[in-house]
Amino acid sequence: MLIIMSIIYIILLLILAKSARTKFYLYAKTAASVFCAILAFVGAMKRGATVMYAYFLPGLFGFLVGDIALAFKTKKSLKAGICAFTIGDLFLLWFFSRYRAFSLYELLAGLALLGIVYLIDHKKIISFPGIRHLSFIYAFVEGMAVMKSFLVYQFVPSQCFLMMALGMLFYLISDAILMVYKFRIKNIVVGAIALTLYYGGLYLLTSSFFFI
Repeated sequence: MLIIMSIIYIILLLILAKSARTKFYLYAKTAASVFCAILAFVGAMKRGATVMYAYFLPGLFGFLVGDIALAFKTKKSLKAGICAFTIGDLFLLWFFSRYRAFSLYELLAGLALLGIVYLIDHKKIISFPGIRHLSFIYAFVEGMAVMKSFLVYQFVPSQCFLMMALGMLFYLISDAILMVYKFRIKNIVVGAIALTLYYGGLYLLTSSFFFI
């Protein structure tokens, strides 16, 4: 089942790439994101982990909404997308906290990422017009969520949590590249790399349910 669904997902991503800069791009993005939620649900059903999926779903939904919002490519939709992704990260932080209690490590990771983004903005390496404070909050929450995923894998070493941690890492790298693409280098290759990492990370997060 996972192989079949993975092939379908690849086909959806190819359609997404083909529909770039067309009116069908939004629909292709929505289809790819919704399919990931279905992928996780099927995996959860097969492994008897529907309760775990229910806790995971709000974070995934936040990512779905954020991804769709960014497809509109306006300043308002960019703000809405960052807010949705931040909420998604908060829900995933809550999800991972079910498996490992809060520690100083995720707080330090959040502060470190916040500091990096602040320095990038302060030194005018990359500016965030109109979303400066949102970007700081998002960086802090994302840093915490990514670190938390690795701490959970360390505490509960399983293929499922390893895939989730790697998915979160891909997601973080994707955001860094997307930041460069949106505010520094408008290059189609850079944008394609960011999307590939994002959807790769999303696949790792959702397909992990097949390995519980």
